[in-house]
Amino acid sequence: MLPLMPPEPATLNTWSGALHKSFRLLPTANFSNDELRAFLQNGSGTPAAQVLAALPFDATRSSRANANGPDPKRYRDAKQVFEACGLLWEADDGSVQLTTLGDAVRRFLPNANEHNVGLIARHAALGLSFAQLRNPTGAGRRYHASMMVFPFRVIWQAMLSLDGRIDSEELNRAIFRIRNADMLPPAIESIRRYRRTEDVTDLGDETITGANKNDRLIPVISLASFGWTLMDQKDNAGYYTIKEGCSRLLEVAVSLPARHRDFQNVQDYVEAIASAACLPKDLR
Repeated sequence: MLPLMPPEPATLNTWSGALHKSFRLLPTANFSNDELRAFLQNGSGTPAAQVLAALPFDATRSSRANANGPDPKRYRDAKQVFEACGLLWEADDGSVQLTTLGDAVRRFLPNANEHNVGLIARHAALGLSFAQLRNPTGAGRRYHASMMVFPFRVIWQAMLSLDGRIDSEELNRAIFRIRNADMLPPAIESIRRYRRTEDVTDLGDETITGANKNDRLIPVISLASFGWTLMDQKDNAGYYTIKEGCSRLLEVAVSLPARHRDFQNVQDYVEAIASAACLPKDLR
């Protein structure tokens, strides 16, 4: 098992930009899915050290002197992202274990393309709708007990109510303040008001600040989009938009009742997300 970072106190009561990696299911000319493949390609039981060695590495771009392989932090950052969407967890023996959703993605990847990606995206939407902001993963342990939020469901509900789109200011100032379901309708109304007035103060204060604040939003949206299969990256107007044909998938996902739970460990949590994905039984 690779070394772990000590958990931070569970005090956060707004959403954070704690994840440092984005997630992409299908590669493009400019972006690869090599990290996802490194975690999934050998199936369950792959030692963490083997996954780390398989991660992309360029010695000329490394910040570590005389580095001869990826930094363990790169493994930890990517692992948190793939845990967050219910694909895998790290067992006590230091091996990477895939959930049923993770194994389905592993088998799907060699044949995945823009035309058939909806086959896996529909199950991912069902699973992600049950993902919680407060959970046993490294990033999820930082939240106060009052945070009873299903973050991807909240983002989708907001977008479905707001012409299928949302921008970074709306996310950072309105959505990322939501602590429970009752806070969503007022947040949506504040976004509608902002779109009429173009006065950013209508949204409230920022939750994530600093020069790289937008970069810290991207990992959350990449997860909500399940690797940019349910949503598109920013358009020329600065909006993230629901992909054509995916609105109905998200409407179904947010219509299902969800009960916030306190999970005892990462395995139970990620397997609950995978179970909610409603994958058909593999009869091969």
